[in-house]
Amino acid sequence: QELIDKNPNITHFGSEVGNFAKTAALCESLDAIISVDTSMAHLAGAMGKKTCLLLSDVADARWRVKGSITPWYLNTKLIRQQNRLKWRPSIQLAKKLVKLRSGIQAQRKW
Repeated sequence: QELIDKNPNITHFGSEVGNFAKTAALCESLDAIISVDTSMAHLAGAMGKKTCLLLSDVADARWRVKGSITPWYLNTKLIRQQNRLKWRPSIQLAKKLVKLRSGIQAQRKW
């Protein structure tokens, strides 16, 4: 919450969504999604939305052990935490991708 409060460029929509229908409606209105929540990433990916998923250094097996792509969603970029508890590099990479590409392209080439 402190990070959100200190940064006017981050919008937290948590209180505005309560189910997947509302979350899908919100996703539809966004150009790109950066998330740490895998259910949000699955929903956005299935919708074809440009998505960056920030994964911890020990990610769930469904996201595989390494790599930045997922076989399920061509529009999703996996950004893996390199050092435990240090999220800044992952967040900076996600911001850079969104800025440089005007969102994540629905293709494998980056």
